Amino acid sequence: MPDLRLRGIEMSERPKNEASVRMPTEKEAVVLGMMIARPDQERYAWDLVRESDGEIGENSVYVILTRMVARGLLDDRVEAKAEARRGARRRLYKLTGLGQRGYAAWGTSRA
Repeated sequence: MPDLRLRGIEMSERPKNEASVRMPTEKEAVVLGMMIARPDQERYAWDLVRESDGEIGENSVYVILTRMVARGLLDDRVEAKAEARRGARRRLYKLTGLGQRGYAAWGTSRA
């Protein structure tokens, strides 16, 4: 099994069809809710921690985001060298169409 902690997940490892995708967990729904507020914007993990007002912890954010990328709810990429200020390049996350539909289904199931 490849190490998925901080690396991107290859497309071949993502779900093949939507039927294989489960409903978002509570924490995933928090992330999806923040991402849906600005669906075309890429976000850094730390931005999501800050915006969550304590619902997503800095120790768990990468586990949650890695799982969401693996499930096809989010896409990720490492910022280009020109975008990086100093230090290591950071990973950016963006909502997918599947993530939007998953959040809508989660909201419907909670109603």
